[in-house]
Amino acid sequence: MKKKQSGSLREWFFVSMIVLVVFVLVFGGIEGKRQDRENLADFIKFQRAEEYYNQGNFDEAYPLYLELLQKQKHQESVSLNWGMAQIMKDRSQYDEAVEYYDRIREHFPAIVHNQVYLEEYIGALTLAGDKRVDLYRK
Repeated sequence: MKKKQSGSLREWFFVSMIVLVVFVLVFGGIEGKRQDRENLADFIKFQRAEEYYNQGNFDEAYPLYLELLQKQKHQESVSLNWGMAQIMKDRSQYDEAVEYYDRIREHFPAIVHNQVYLEEYIGALTLAGDKRVDLYRK
């Protein structure tokens, strides 16, 4: 009798494991497809924002960049923060522009060795009247 109980316990465990594996695979596939759709929508939104930005249509690019930057997974994006910094400079909102340049520098400190970044950053600091400009001019 013990052997039969031991065998049925093994069978129950084996079936339970199969059910668990199938559940994980199905759920993982559904979640993966959802993430794919979300990432594709974000990519399309980013592409539209970049097109507007490159055309100089900052008023159309701004809300798209802003919406993407509100998502945690995009907050460190150099492209998004750069675009927002440039738009803020264009709107003469220099303090806000500096904030976006600072975000880039916080996440990628070596960027201060990039000449284009440094020139834009120093320009924004100067226009904002930020005293840190002296540190970067040297």
